[in-house]
Amino acid sequence: MWKKGSILVLALLLLFQGMFGTGAGFYDSGRAWAAPADPVVSVDPLDPGNGNGPADSVTDAVYQDPGQTQGVNAGAGQSILTKVTIKDKNGTVIDSVYNPDLGERIELGSDVSLSYEWELPNGHDYVDGSTFEFDIPGAFKIYNSFNGSLLADGGDVGTFSVSTSGHVVMTFNDQVNNSEVRGTLEFLTEISKETVKGSTEVRIPFPIRGGEQVAILYIKPAKGSHLDKKGQANQASSILWRIDANTILHPIDLAVIQDQIPAGLTLDESSVKVYKLDVNIDGSTVRGAEVTAGFSLNTGPSAFTIAFDQKITSAYRVEYTTAVGKGDETSFTNNAALSGSGMPDQTVNATVTIDRGELLTKKVASYDKGTRTIGWSIEYNFREKEISRQDAVLVDRFNGTQELESGSFKVRHAGTGGAELVEGTDYILTPVQNDNGKNGFDLSFQSDIDSGYIITYRTKTDDRIYTDETVANTVKANGVTKTASQKHEAVILKKYNRAVDYNAKTTTWEISLNEDQFDMDSVVLTDTFPNGGLELVAGTLKVLHADGSAVDPSWYTAKEDEPKKGFTVTFHQTFNETLKVTYTTTFNNDWKIDKTKSEFRNRAHLAWLEGTQNKTITKDAVLSPDNLTKTNGDKSGAYNPRTKEISWTIRANYNKKEVAQAVFTDKLLQNQKFVPGSLLVYEMKLTGAANGTTRGDLVDPILYDAVLPDEANGNELRVAFKNAINSPYQIVFKTTLDGEVIASEVSNTGIFLDGTSKLAEWTAKVSIPQGGEYVFKNGVQNGEKLKWTVYVNRGQSYVEEATIMDEPTSNLILVEDSFHVYATTVAANGAVSKAAELVRDQDYTLEFIYGATEYFVLRFKNPIDKAYIVEYETLIDAADREKVGNSVSFEGLGITTGIRETTQEIEVRMSSGSGTGSGVRGSLEVLKVDKDDAALALEGAVFVLRDQEGKRPAVTLTTDADGKVLFTKLLYGQYVLEETAAPQGYVIDQATTTVTIDSSIKQTGNIKRITITNSKKSVPPGPDPGNPGPDPGNPGPDPGTPGPDPGNPGPDPGAPGPDPGNPGPDPGNPGPDPGTPGPDPGTPGPDPGNPGPDPGSPGPNPGSPGPSPGGHSDNGTPTVPGEIVSPGDHDGVDKPAHPVDPAVPGEVDPEPIPVEEPEEGALVSNEISKPEDKPAPPTEHDANSADPVDETKPDSGAAMLPKTGESNPHPLQFGGLALMLAGFFLSRLRNKRQ
Repeated sequence: MWKKGSILVLALLLLFQGMFGTGAGFYDSGRAWAAPADPVVSVDPLDPGNGNGPADSVTDAVYQDPGQTQGVNAGAGQSILTKVTIKDKNGTVIDSVYNPDLGERIELGSDVSLSYEWELPNGHDYVDGSTFEFDIPGAFKIYNSFNGSLLADGGDVGTFSVSTSGHVVMTFNDQVNNSEVRGTLEFLTEISKETVKGSTEVRIPFPIRGGEQVAILYIKPAKGSHLDKKGQANQASSILWRIDANTILHPIDLAVIQDQIPAGLTLDESSVKVYKLDVNIDGSTVRGAEVTAGFSLNTGPSAFTIAFDQKITSAYRVEYTTAVGKGDETSFTNNAALSGSGMPDQTVNATVTIDRGELLTKKVASYDKGTRTIGWSIEYNFREKEISRQDAVLVDRFNGTQELESGSFKVRHAGTGGAELVEGTDYILTPVQNDNGKNGFDLSFQSDIDSGYIITYRTKTDDRIYTDETVANTVKANGVTKTASQKHEAVILKKYNRAVDYNAKTTTWEISLNEDQFDMDSVVLTDTFPNGGLELVAGTLKVLHADGSAVDPSWYTAKEDEPKKGFTVTFHQTFNETLKVTYTTTFNNDWKIDKTKSEFRNRAHLAWLEGTQNKTITKDAVLSPDNLTKTNGDKSGAYNPRTKEISWTIRANYNKKEVAQAVFTDKLLQNQKFVPGSLLVYEMKLTGAANGTTRGDLVDPILYDAVLPDEANGNELRVAFKNAINSPYQIVFKTTLDGEVIASEVSNTGIFLDGTSKLAEWTAKVSIPQGGEYVFKNGVQNGEKLKWTVYVNRGQSYVEEATIMDEPTSNLILVEDSFHVYATTVAANGAVSKAAELVRDQDYTLEFIYGATEYFVLRFKNPIDKAYIVEYETLIDAADREKVGNSVSFEGLGITTGIRETTQEIEVRMSSGSGTGSGVRGSLEVLKVDKDDAALALEGAVFVLRDQEGKRPAVTLTTDADGKVLFTKLLYGQYVLEETAAPQGYVIDQATTTVTIDSSIKQTGNIKRITITNSKKSVPPGPDPGNPGPDPGNPGPDPGTPGPDPGNPGPDPGAPGPDPGNPGPDPGNPGPDPGTPGPDPGTPGPDPGNPGPDPGSPGPNPGSPGPSPGGHSDNGTPTVPGEIVSPGDHDGVDKPAHPVDPAVPGEVDPEPIPVEEPEEGALVSNEISKPEDKPAPPTEHDANSADPVDETKPDSGAAMLPKTGESNPHPLQFGGLALMLAGFFLSRLRNKRQ
């Protein structure tokens, strides 16, 4: 009977196991174990409904609280801000309301932090998605937009964002549904130089809960000093002094101002006043109200002291007056000092110069060259010194050729309407003759004097002046000496060149005789041309009186028989008046004796009898001609950037030279090409003014022969007149630089020939705007980005294979989708502006290279001959005030000179807030391998890396021959790696992987390495020997029978489909080959799994588990170099503690199940997760889905035993029932036998 009981107990145990399964002890009613079926949804912190921000799980989406509302601006009308603290970069509170004892003032433009404390009231109505908005005051400058996390006492409760206008948006998450939710927002910024102006006391209001908090900042003025002093004279009687103390606004204890009055000045003690001095931020000051208390004042005739009673933090102005005493001093230096407790004494001085008037001055008052008279003026004792009678003496001496003019001596009191003194009574005048060759006088006042006097007189000479003489006049008095001088000009003969007519090639001359009006007898005037080049024009010689009337021809005889040598005028009678001789000459360079001298010289020689003595004098005059006369023409050019043509102009034969065989040649250099039809020859008209020409009539081409430039004649233009010429011409033609490399300057030389003899040569240079420049760039900051503009080929050279390489510094990140390339329009001055945009891959290619250095290469697909503009942006990955830069270079076929490289460096300004800012940068190395052969690296897989916060532009890279790509410059944070194209012959196993870059990368040289696999493309299956019967849900006679080799089953004859707990669309339909074992029938797969609903109806491949429904993810643990991520890895499914051997259906193995440790670096199998909190309804899932999955794996909440490979209880249930029936049948059989 005990045997029957044993059999019954065994049957009941088996039945119990079959009904409840092996996992009954691990069920958690609060969680669903199925992996998410849909992509994780991101929510924008600025717009929670647009799917671009913090992630909500699928569980939350399905089981959202009914009362939860997204996007609500909760608590409208009531601020959640409770306090604002302002600190400097050292962490010191600079708001004087909270730190009234702050010592130093803050400088305008200094870095500061704003710390906002916020708190949600208990019972608030803020929910997930609620927002609160406020504005940072305009006194603080925000350089760029940024965002971060809202960190409360209990953790992360949302996000915040800040715009460049200072607008802040706080967006809360589901963690806000608590009590006592509070936190701090901190912004790193600066005090704005643009908006903070005026007074150094800046009041900034902050709206907070319950009212307004007003912060008071004391700004350090842009300029100032401890002490400054100035003075201003009031004529010569007094000086007003001003002392400005503490304009730098430092706090000073026991401040004392002291002032010492210099000798010669006396303090007006009643004039000392103290004023409050208002100092503005720019350092300017405004005098405020008078201060009468808070200090003590001690004064004396030569000093005063001001001692303040309490600490001063403001600026003060002290004003006072000193009287100027009688004396010789004209400069006074006043010293002031400022002292205080704990500070070194500050000293300053100011010097004031007063105009007491000179004791003695002398000057020339007038000059008459005809009468040879000089007027002199002496100013004496304008300083108003008290001078005794015996010292009031002046000694005056002048040249011995001069005599004091009788009756011209006057002495008057200084000042308007000063009375004239009386000679003999008020002063004594003593003339002096031949005092060491000097003449002069002595002047003695007859009484003491204390005022100023003006002394005037004239001197003249009775002798004739034959050569120029300088008359020096010196006066001495009371130890002071002063001298004045006047040039006495000889005026017997003077000569001038007057007017020039460059068209007629004539000039007029003038000779002046006897301006000093002495008697002149037997006068002969001879005029010559020492270097030739001149010819007297017949009939132009005239002799005139001073008033311009003609002199009677009987007075003289003129000889003009050799006009190219000069002329002679002989006077027949004595005269004592001024006469003038005028005449005209032509000028011609060819007549010169020395043609290297450009000027035309004319010389006059005068001879006469003076008494019984023969006298002579010679004077020259010259004509300095214009440039066209010197060179007989010129050449010029003008460049048209729009057509790339140069218009050349030759002005030839300006001097109207007689040329028998006139030929003009011009050799085109620097790859210039002649523009057909551009050669024109014009008559040239001369205006008569210097270098004055105009274009005349077009010359008939029949009058000249033209040979156009080509390779045969050395690219030389030749114009030959058929007949002799004696008039000027203008020759114009054009050349083009189109299709050539264009330099910054083009030079051309024209030659003027008479037959083969060179007459003139003219060289012209034309500057080409931006010629020789191939690349130029500049950049400007715009928030968190730098906008770069690259000008390409502004010189418009023809360049084949034009390539631009641009490398930003490591703290800049290229924004790939910001690139635009434009054609340009060119202005007349060569400036370029944007035109139509070019098409990428049609007009140019753009390649981005990432690695140790990041740069881009832009290649034009066709030759270029115009300018282009490239615009793009880089994301700033730099700290505030850090230098960033960019270097660009240009390459082209045959381009070896010119401006081909340019670099620009910029200091960026960046604002940041809590949880934001620059951090350590790392790299991500991705290795792509074959799924079945990890040693086989795969080239050609395309990956796109995006950061989840959208701060970094997406970067696309392709694996190299080693199967690797390297993403660099990655800040710590979350990234999504997406595979967009598999190598040839492979398929994408899972498209996305979530990657965390954090401090763990420091262990591996700041590089995180992951390996991602690809499967080879599948081959269509052959015959299916294990195809079940017509009813997939009704297995054959032996539901546990495996495939062709039932004794050597695959890893799991009942391997599940995409979801072991959720069968595929038709759970009764077996996979393509239900009887085919896996690659190694004796070795289980990574996860034996649980069989489907029907042990005879396996999933898609009973020999290997199907693809994981989730995407790749990267767990948050430190990265192990060489870690491999395969399909199904990190998909939110828990891994078994150890892989186990599969059980063969129908067998019971009494032995313990062997456990194998996974090999290091092996492909990781699918895992089954248990979602937190709420179960998700089962969903169908595409086995090839590329949905990203959050990298954090849910905790199961319970330890897991090794899996047996059986998750479906039906086989055990049927087995238990079969044993019970067998036991009952055997029992009945035994009873019958007995």
